[in-house]
Amino acid sequence: MKFCKRVVVLAIISTIFFQGTGVVFATGVNPYKKITRGLRVGNLASRMEDFETLCVSQYATCPWNVSEMIDSLSDAMGNVKDLEDNLSDTPNDISLQMELKDAKKTLLTLAKTQLSQFKNFLNAAVKGLTNTPSPQPVVSSVAVNPVVQPQPQPQQQPQPQSQPQSQQNQSQQPQVAQSVLSVTQNSVFAGGAIIAGSTGAKLGSFVVNVPSAEGVMVTGVSLYLNQSGISPGSLTSINNLKLTRTGTSGEVQLGPTIATVNNSTIATLVDSTPLSFTITPGITVQAGQSLTLNIFGDVSLAMNSPAVTILLSAKGVSAVGSQSQSSLAGPSTLLSLQKITLASAGTLTASMNPVYANQNVTKGVMVKVASFVLSAGSTEGIFVTTIGLTLDQSGIATGNVTQVTNLKLMRDIVQLGTVQPVVLDGSTSTWSLNTRVEAGKSVIMDVYGDLDAAIPAGTTFSTLLKVSAVNGAGINSGMIINAPSAATPLQTVTVK
Repeated sequence: MKFCKRVVVLAIISTIFFQGTGVVFATGVNPYKKITRGLRVGNLASRMEDFETLCVSQYATCPWNVSEMIDSLSDAMGNVKDLEDNLSDTPNDISLQMELKDAKKTLLTLAKTQLSQFKNFLNAAVKGLTNTPSPQPVVSSVAVNPVVQPQPQPQQQPQPQSQPQSQQNQSQQPQVAQSVLSVTQNSVFAGGAIIAGSTGAKLGSFVVNVPSAEGVMVTGVSLYLNQSGISPGSLTSINNLKLTRTGTSGEVQLGPTIATVNNSTIATLVDSTPLSFTITPGITVQAGQSLTLNIFGDVSLAMNSPAVTILLSAKGVSAVGSQSQSSLAGPSTLLSLQKITLASAGTLTASMNPVYANQNVTKGVMVKVASFVLSAGSTEGIFVTTIGLTLDQSGIATGNVTQVTNLKLMRDIVQLGTVQPVVLDGSTSTWSLNTRVEAGKSVIMDVYGDLDAAIPAGTTFSTLLKVSAVNGAGINSGMIINAPSAATPLQTVTVK
């Protein structure tokens, strides 16, 4: 929502005269001083509009450009208003509450920065100084015949060597050392392997460092993406590329989502089209502070290359100085971010626990009737969500109730899923759970049951791990991972 500019009608100036570096108004009053009275953050927007109207009426072209300042302030105010409207519809939305808090903080920081700059403009306007060559006065539509005092002719004085006009203008206003942005890899993120098929995978991270000369407002980022083995200009395995910063409630997207990404190579980078993210409203970074930005994207299942690198283009971060209002860029050379390796989806295997062999057991409660091992592949960990077992009791027909009750699945001493109170011979008992197996690691699962006192000695119980019913999801990719389809025979236990 744009902040509507107020229409301010000023009939203060009738005729303007220039004498030296000062401005003399026909009214005898400098109207800029009125704007300075009571100036604060709360009325900054309206005072800047008053200033702009007055300045345009005084000069053909106002030497102090406040239009962009008004627009950026209006954008920030509109963002706060939109979030407040959304929050009124869903008042219990925590993420919206945090986003609104961030937006208000950004608005306050921007307003304070602009207030300081605006005061500099006002001081210069009151003194009649400009930061551009002196414009010609504009005569007000209200005609007033001024009384012009004759001016004495100055005595001829030796003239010092004149400076170029641009240097004279620079000497009339306070100088702000131009900021030079530096951009570095984010050392906290090392890159590494990403599973094909992953959505919202982190592909790169970098830090924009602002020196102490002045704060900046970051307004855009330009990137290239290089995937080895792909021809320049061809589609890569990366889709839905996003630029974000980390907020209090998670990642906050900046700029558009780039649906498809064409490949760039370092050798032909100059001929490549950058991936551009325009940040509106811009992000204010105080002098001496830094801003961490992240890159996320989806990795296609049909990956055709094992390595991806994000390249921050030369002068790929654009910003505006908060005091100088100068356009800034950085870095001056190409910066390679973290290298990402595309890997195959994770795997899950199941096998009998070799440490627990066939057993002779005594009837009773919580008798271990089976033990097995689940192993995750090296590319990613697995969240195991389903496990299925069948149990066969000798002398019991398939489908009939066995003499085993309260079948339990345990990991170490922790029970997983719910107890199976009744076990049918040859039928699958299934547990729904959410247990994690780290990449390249294995976990042991044990199965316990209560053996009825009436079971004859010599009765055997054999279990099959129905691996087709052992399912999970990749921790990184989120893809469904199933163990091999063949059933795995487990231990046979014989009742003493």
